[in-house]
Amino acid sequence: MASNDQQEAITDIAGRIGDLSISFAGVSGNIEDTSVQVKRQSELFQDIATRAKDMTDATSTVLNSAQKALQTSADAENTAQQSQQNVSEMVTSVGGLIDDVRRMAEQLSRLEESLALVGRFSSEIDAISRKTNLLSLNAAIEAARAGEHGRGFMIVAKEVKDLSGLTSEATSEISDTLEKLGKELMAVKTETTSALEKAGGIRTQIDLVGSLIEQMPVVMSDLNTAQREIVSASSKTDNDISEIQTRIIEMSSGMSQSSSNLAEAGNQMREIIESSEAIIGMTSRLGVETVDTPFIRAVQDLAKRIGERFETGVRLGEIGLHELFDTNHKPIPGSDPVQYMTRFVRFTDAVLPEFQEPMLLFSDRVVFCACVDKKGFLPTHNDKFSMPQVAGQPEWNAANSRNRRIFNDRVGLAAGNSERPFLLQAYRRDMGNGRFALMKDLSAPIFVEGRHWGGVRLAYHV
Repeated sequence: MASNDQQEAITDIAGRIGDLSISFAGVSGNIEDTSVQVKRQSELFQDIATRAKDMTDATSTVLNSAQKALQTSADAENTAQQSQQNVSEMVTSVGGLIDDVRRMAEQLSRLEESLALVGRFSSEIDAISRKTNLLSLNAAIEAARAGEHGRGFMIVAKEVKDLSGLTSEATSEISDTLEKLGKELMAVKTETTSALEKAGGIRTQIDLVGSLIEQMPVVMSDLNTAQREIVSASSKTDNDISEIQTRIIEMSSGMSQSSSNLAEAGNQMREIIESSEAIIGMTSRLGVETVDTPFIRAVQDLAKRIGERFETGVRLGEIGLHELFDTNHKPIPGSDPVQYMTRFVRFTDAVLPEFQEPMLLFSDRVVFCACVDKKGFLPTHNDKFSMPQVAGQPEWNAANSRNRRIFNDRVGLAAGNSERPFLLQAYRRDMGNGRFALMKDLSAPIFVEGRHWGGVRLAYHV
């Protein structure tokens, strides 16, 4: 049997191990927080890397499109220059055509004057013809009076009369022809005048088109210059983004490795914590008194009494054994954070408060006392943590409505699944608003008719 000095040494060692366990729990919590943050950052970098790749692809597409646009604008510039030449030639041709129409109008005017002059000559000839006819008639009369001596003169008078008749007929036909030509000439002149007016409008439009066409090569040249600048900028952007993508991938790889290293460090810290907790448990089971011994005895006694009360409930028909071991956790609609129901919740709500509530007075260090099944489901919490949820207030609910919740973290699952006489764990409890408190979680298994139901948890300040 160990001497008092040995027991004190063991107690001191156990205390030191307990302090280390608490310190390790704090460090482990910090590692876990950092690991979570690094993991999120790693995921963020991976997302950024993906987006950077998408940007690189998009920039490459833009660069290709800009290069094609540059080639197109160059072709358009050449086409514009050719079009300018063609349009200039067309403008010259149209201008010549307009000048031809104007000259035609002038010639028609001169023709009209010539026809008018011919008409006057025809009128004069007709007057002469009438005078000649009158003279031939007078000559015929005088020849008749002269008798045989005037027969030769009669023949001449007749020939003159016949010539006068032919001349009259000719001048009549000429007058008719001139009248028809005048009408046709007037129609042609009217159409020519209209064409000349339209030609004037066409010249104005052609001059405007020519001016615009002359500007096209300048505009296309400016566009070509802008396209070259876009291609240059796109090429530089493509190179910059590719370099950024490479660096992001390197950083993402480094973050992933850091996250993996932190996760491994967290696992190692948890192993150290579990080892220190096992040592503390062994010292307690060896009968060495520690600061946790009163809590251990109280929790073990409480677990035993709760198991007996569950068996009494089954025996009295308050609940069936199958219902008590129900593992079908059904989410409660609208709850946030999610709460669950099983077929034993109403029973535990009725019987557990008389066991759990008094433990809050066991020590001023006690924070809560509650039972969990093997899945970490906590059906019935202390009254102060069992407030009805408030819609739209998930943070408040998380702090004040902790009943009917599943706490399947390392500590919660270990407390529900451990079949050791007791399990002492150290952990950080989230107090909200980024605040944490180092806690001890002491649990003991609950057995009902030889079956392991879960455990009772007693959490208290260090």
